[in-house]
Amino acid sequence: MTRPAVVELVGVRVSYGGATVLDVPALGVRAGEILAVVGPNGSGKSTLLRVAGLLERPTQGVVRFHDRPVDVGRALAERRRMATVFQHPLLADMTVAQNVALGLRFRGRSVDLPLPFGPTRPMRSPSWIPKDTSAKSGAAPYAFASP
Repeated sequence: MTRPAVVELVGVRVSYGGATVLDVPALGVRAGEILAVVGPNGSGKSTLLRVAGLLERPTQGVVRFHDRPVDVGRALAERRRMATVFQHPLLADMTVAQNVALGLRFRGRSVDLPLPFGPTRPMRSPSWIPKDTSAKSGAAPYAFASP
């Protein structure tokens, strides 16, 4: 028996200014599957990932999460169960694994992966962590000094 899709797109189309930039008749990603999205610039890869990640509403079609149709405007609970790894770091200038570990540490989970705060890979200070309020926000262990 085939496992149900965690995320499924059915008849999804995205258009900007009348031009169709994404047309996906059917796509399902099942638990444990690895999906590679490849293509030339402008082929709709980022749009596909934003729609599948419930970050952008398609012009047409249905996006399902665990077999339930989901509207982007009311998908906060579903988005919290997903992760998106962008090509360029948004959080900190570290590896993907280290960014994920940092996010888990923010949630209070212990992580065995050490963060690279040594001389071999200095970390830039994330501008979104206010140095003077870090103790109040619980971010004190993550308030880094610029190299």
